[in-house]
Amino acid sequence: MRHLGLCLLSVVFVASCDSQLKPPDYCENNPDDEQCKELLIDLLPARIYLDPPFGIGFDCVQVGCETTRLVTIENRGERDLHITLARLSVDTSTEFSFSLHEGDTPTLSAPLSKPTVDNPLIIPPTETRQVAVTYAPRDAQEDAGALWLDWHDGLESYDDAVQERAELPITTRVLGEAEATIESGALNFGYVPLGTPKTVPVVVTNTSNGSATLEIQPPTFSPGSSPAFFTTQTEPVYVNSGESAEIEVTFVPDAATAFEGELVLGTNDGARPTIHIRLLGTSIADPYFVFVEPEDWVVQFGDVRIGDVIEREVTIKNLGGLPLLVTPNLADESTGFAMAVASGVQLPALNPLAEYTFTVTLNPTVGGALWSEIDFTTNDPTLPDDWVDMVGYGVAPDAAIAPDNLDFGQLVQFWTSEAQTVTVSNQGTGDMTVTALTFEVGSSPQVKLVSPPPLPVKLGPDETMDFSVYVEGQTIGPAGATLLLHTDSIVDPVRPISVTAEIVSCEVGCAMANGTPSCASGSCAVGTCNTNFHDADENFATGCECPEDAGGDIGGNCAQGRNVGPLGDKCSSYPGNVTRTGTLHSLDDVDLYWFRAYDDSSFPTCDVGGDSFGIRAQFTSAPPGLEFCYRVANAGCGGENQWSCGHTNKLLYNGGYGDDDDTDATVWVRFAPGANPVCGTYTIRFDADDG
Repeated sequence: MRHLGLCLLSVVFVASCDSQLKPPDYCENNPDDEQCKELLIDLLPARIYLDPPFGIGFDCVQVGCETTRLVTIENRGERDLHITLARLSVDTSTEFSFSLHEGDTPTLSAPLSKPTVDNPLIIPPTETRQVAVTYAPRDAQEDAGALWLDWHDGLESYDDAVQERAELPITTRVLGEAEATIESGALNFGYVPLGTPKTVPVVVTNTSNGSATLEIQPPTFSPGSSPAFFTTQTEPVYVNSGESAEIEVTFVPDAATAFEGELVLGTNDGARPTIHIRLLGTSIADPYFVFVEPEDWVVQFGDVRIGDVIEREVTIKNLGGLPLLVTPNLADESTGFAMAVASGVQLPALNPLAEYTFTVTLNPTVGGALWSEIDFTTNDPTLPDDWVDMVGYGVAPDAAIAPDNLDFGQLVQFWTSEAQTVTVSNQGTGDMTVTALTFEVGSSPQVKLVSPPPLPVKLGPDETMDFSVYVEGQTIGPAGATLLLHTDSIVDPVRPISVTAEIVSCEVGCAMANGTPSCASGSCAVGTCNTNFHDADENFATGCECPEDAGGDIGGNCAQGRNVGPLGDKCSSYPGNVTRTGTLHSLDDVDLYWFRAYDDSSFPTCDVGGDSFGIRAQFTSAPPGLEFCYRVANAGCGGENQWSCGHTNKLLYNGGYGDDDDTDATVWVRFAPGANPVCGTYTIRFDADDG
C-alpha cells in the first residue's frame, strides 16, 4: 500500500503544472511539505494493531525460570505510525523486562532504542516491529503488569496530533497453590553435651501439584523458647513445586537440663500460613522421668454420671539422654477407674525427649467421691518410683417420692377437693434434674395440678421440691390418674404417682341419718329431715338425730301444750304427781305443761284443821342447758309475762296452813339463753302435796 501511494504521488507530480519532476521518495523525506500533506490527507490514517491483541501470559513461574514472549506491532493504516513511548506500566513487577526489535526477521535483531517524542519509532504502512517481553521470577509473589505504547498518526506533528495509548496486559499463569510439607512437627536434638553445638535441618517441601512457588519467610522463635536454639537463616527461601529446602537450626546447651523451644516459619501456603516446629534437646545423660500431663500429678475427672465414661490423658516424658523404662500399676479399679495400658506391664522404651500418652477412664460403679492412683516404676536413677492420683465424683441421682399414691376417697359431684402435696427429693449423689410432670394417657381430666412448678428444676443431694394435686368432681364415677415424674435419675427416670378418687352423688357422699343432705355449699349439710325427726344440734355428722315427741310435738302455748292435771294432795282423789318425757328440737323450741292442783281435806279423817300445801317441779333427767319457767296463779294456763325462769328443781308454790290452796300452774321447758344446741330429751316431774 505504501509503495502504491508513492506511485500515485509520482504520477500526480508529473502531471502537475510544475514542470520539475520530484523523486518518488520525496514526500517520505519531506512529510511537512504542503503538497505532500494534501496528497496524504486522503489516505487512511495510521492504525496500530498488536498481536496477540489481548495480552500475553507466562506459564513458567518458578524461581530460576526465564521466558521471553514476542508481541508484534503492525501499522494497519495508509500513513506512517509514530510511537513516542514504549514502557511497562508503573505497577508492573520488576521481574518483567522488554526490548524493541525490527519485524519480519527469523531471529530477533539487535534491540532498537526506546522511542521518544523527539525520536519516535516510525512504522510505515503494512510494516511491523516486535517487542520481546521477558519474565524472570525471583520470588513467590504473583506478578502482573502492562506494556504501554503511546502513538499517533504521522500526518501531524507530535504537538498537533491526537495522542493515543495501546495497553497490552502482561500476566502470569500460576497453577494451583503452594503447599508446605514438613517431615516432622518436632526437631529432636537428643542428648548433646554441655557447650557442644549440634545443627539439624528442618526440611520443607513444596508439594503443590501446580506451578506455585513456596515462599518461606526468615524463621523466628516463639516467646519462651530457649536461647540455646538459634538459626542463621535471615533471608526468605523460595521453593519450586516438587523441590525441598533446608532451614538449619543449631542447639548449644548451656546447663545440665532439658531444653524446649518452637521454630516458626511463615509461608504463602494459604492452608498453612504458619508452621510451628517443636524443638527439643537435653544435656542430661541418664534417663529422666517427668509428668507432662497432669502437671499437678492429679487426674481430675470431675462429676461423672454412672453409666457414662469420661476419658483423660496421662503423658510422661524422658528428659534424659538414655532410653527410659516405665511400668504403670493401677492401684484400685473397683470403683470404675481404668487405663488403656496393661497394669504391671512395661511400656515401650522412651527415647531421649520422647513422650508417651495413654488414656485413663472413669466409669463409676458407685456414687460419691472416688479415688485411685497409678504407681510408676522407672529406671530413672533419681526417681525410681512416682505416682499420679485419679479423683472423680460418681453422679447417681435417685428420685424419692412421698407419697406416691394419692387417694382422695369419695368426692361429691361438683365439689373441688382439698389439695394433697407430693414431695420429690434427691436421695442420691450429684444433681438431679426434674424435667417434666405429665399425665399418663387415659388419666381423668378431673385430676389437676395446683400451679405446676416451672421446670426444669435441679435438685442437689437431699434437696426437695413440692407440687400439689387436687380433683374437680364433674362426672359421677371413678376419677383415676397416673402422674408421671420425669427426672434424670439413674434408676427409673420416669416415676408414676397414682391418684384415685370416686365422684359420687350428694346422697352418697353426704349420707345422713333420718333426712336428706344438701351439698350446695361445697360441704355436707342437713337439707331436710324426715317426718318426726329434727336436727337439733346443728351438726351434720349426727344427721336429724332428734326424734319427735311421742304423741306429737308439744307446743309452747296453751293451745298446743299439754294439760297434765289435775293433781291433788293426799286427801284428794287426784294423783299427787305426774312425770312427762319430752324433747326440744332446737334452741327456740318450747314445751308447755299446765295443771290444776287441789288442796283437799276430809272430816274427820284427813287434814282436819288444815295443812300446808305445795307444788313442785323438777327435772329427773335433762341435758345441760335445759331449764323451765313457771307461773302459779288461780287463773288457768298461761301468763308468760309473769313467769319465773332459770329453774331445774323448784318449789313452785307453798300454800298457807288452814287455807284452801287450790291453784293453777303453768311450766315452760326451754333452752337457757346461751345454751348449746342438743337434742333436748328430758323427764320432768310435777308434784302436788302437803307440806
